[in-house]
Amino acid sequence: KEIKTEIQFENYKQRALFNFHYGKLLIHQGEYKKSITYLKKVTDLYYENEYDKKEPSEKIKLPNNLPYFEIHDKLALVHSYIGLAHQQSGLYVEALNSFK
Repeated sequence: KEIKTEIQFENYKQRALFNFHYGKLLIHQGEYKKSITYLKKVTDLYYENEYDKKEPSEKIKLPNNLPYFEIHDKLALVHSYIGLAHQQSGLYVEALNSFK
């Protein structure tokens, strides 16, 4: 049974936070493929709403006023969990790609 997130959240940050925690929970429950789906939703939301493709610099500010390096920290964390889920699923090449 899927959770209908489109009607439960006011903005992308709430949706991203829910999907991140739910994806982590699914890893702990051994549902790795399902967790990857939810964690990829998080990266999609962050890339769409926060990521700026300019060169890294502490002076760059994005519309939500977060420094560039904070957004990369968020994405690195989510990608590490995606890599963990791939690794636990036995998908080692995909895991390595997630950790890059």
